[in-house]
Parts: sequence; C-alpha cells; structure tokens
Amino acid sequence: MIHSGFGKRRGSGGFEPPIELRFVDLFMIIVTALMFTTVILSIISAFVGGVNVDVVPRVLTRGVPKALTNDSYELTLAATGGSGSYTWEIVEGQLPEGLQLWPKEGIIVGIPKQIQRTQFVVKVSDSRGRNDSAKLEIEVDTKGEARQPTISPLHVVAPTVLLPDAVGEQPYKAVLAADGGIPPYRWRLVEGQVPTGLFLSEEGTLTGTPTEWGQTKVFTVTVIDAIGRNTMQMLKLWINPPPLPLWRTMLNWALWVFWILYFLWLGRFYWKGGQLEFPGFQEILRSWRNRRRYR
Repeated sequence: MIHSGFGKRRGSGGFEPPIELRFVDLFMIIVTALMFTTVILSIISAFVGGVNVDVVPRVLTRGVPKALTNDSYELTLAATGGSGSYTWEIVEGQLPEGLQLWPKEGIIVGIPKQIQRTQFVVKVSDSRGRNDSAKLEIEVDTKGEARQPTISPLHVVAPTVLLPDAVGEQPYKAVLAADGGIPPYRWRLVEGQVPTGLFLSEEGTLTGTPTEWGQTKVFTVTVIDAIGRNTMQMLKLWINPPPLPLWRTMLNWALWVFWILYFLWLGRFYWKGGQLEFPGFQEILRSWRNRRRYR
C-alpha cells in the first residue's frame, strides 16, 4: 500500500523512507560534520593566531669609551626587547662630575671637569615596568694625555636574532640595538626584504602594520657607527594570522550551537532499540565490506 508517495510500510508496521530521503539524510550528516570542523578550526585560529612572544628588556652596553676633561662627551646606551619606550636611571653609584643621564633618550652627555674613574649601575625599564640593569665604568683622563679615547669594537646582539612575533593587520614595533663603536648608529637593509607593510628606519626601528602573515621573513641588516665601522646581523620575524573579529567569533559559536542542536534533533528520528540507525547505513556498510572482500 502506497502512503502519499513518500515511502512504504515495513513488514513490522514501521515506515521506511524512500531512497531519495536516505541520501538527503546522509548528505546532511556530511555537511554537519564539515561545518563542525570549520567552526572548531575558526575558534582555534581566533585564540592561537594572536599569540605574541613577549621579551623582557636587556641592557646591551658593556664597554664605555674614555672621557676627556673639559671636552664634550656623549654616550648612547643600548637595550633590546621590552615593549613601548625605555626609561633609564642610575640606581647605584654616580656619573663623573659634569656628566648627566637623559632618562628618556638613554644618553649620557656633558663635559667632565676632573680626572676620575667612577662606577655606576644603570637600569632600563620598559612601559610595562619590566627592567634590567648593568654595571658600567667611566674613566675621565686629561685632554692632553688621551686625545683618542678607547673605543670598544662595534657589535650587535647576535649574528642571528629572532624578533618578537608580529600579528597581521596590527601595529608592530621592534627596536634594533648595537654596542661599542661611536654613536650615533645607522641601520640599513643589505639582503632580503622586510615583511610587507613594515619599514626599517636608519635609527634601527622596525615599525608598521604587516599585510601578509603565516610565514617567517628572513632579512639581513648592517649597522654603521659614526666613523664608518660596520657589522651585519640576520633577523627572523614570524607573522601570526590576525585574530578573528568579535562578531565572527560570536557567529561561529552560534553556528556551532545550532549544528549541535540540529544533529541531536536529527538523531532522535533514528534512535531505535538503544542504538543509532540511519536509513541505508547498514546497506552502505555491507556493500563496502563486500567490495573489500572481493578485491
């Protein structure tokens, strides 16, 4: 007996859906699984994509040039890591008479008044209050006996430096640092390319907003001091994908909940005898087993 053209009764009195309905159910199950996978991947990218490596500041300056009495003196202190701008201070000891430290710029300037040798501890702090310190020594000699101050060799942090991670479509800033030689330093790109959207200034500041992500950029820079001495440094920068907007995250969660509820609602039609029975599933499974048996 035909019932409204939608199927036929089973021998036990149940209703067996037509073959078209079975394929529709199977198709909906596949679509549901794909949507569920997409939502999970979106949620993972939203929480993992914005992870950024955080590095505490570190004082790089170790060697200090000799100063001369009654002659102008300038020393730029170097640091790396941290976030935001630096603040410098003398936390132990003191500078030679006539010299002073500019806290924001990290520059020791002035004109020494007398021959002396002083030791002091300088501390650098970033915008989040994290800090590092180093013990330094400045020797002041007479102008006649030391026309050429002792200058430490120019060097960088390391031959290869892994910069703090950037995030796509978000502002980025990293400050390169060198030590020794005679400031001021000039930085230039000599090999490779900086990530699209970022720019390297002569002062050694890498700033901008990355427009490409999901890759590691490798490029080489050189630093040149005031008398032309130079050294090179390779830099590596990983750019994370940008985090999903809040509305996208909320939409993904809503879709996730919707498909879970829909799957539960769909399953109640096929829960029979303590197990889940999808129309045509047993036939498909039996056919697959037969094909494997006769291969």
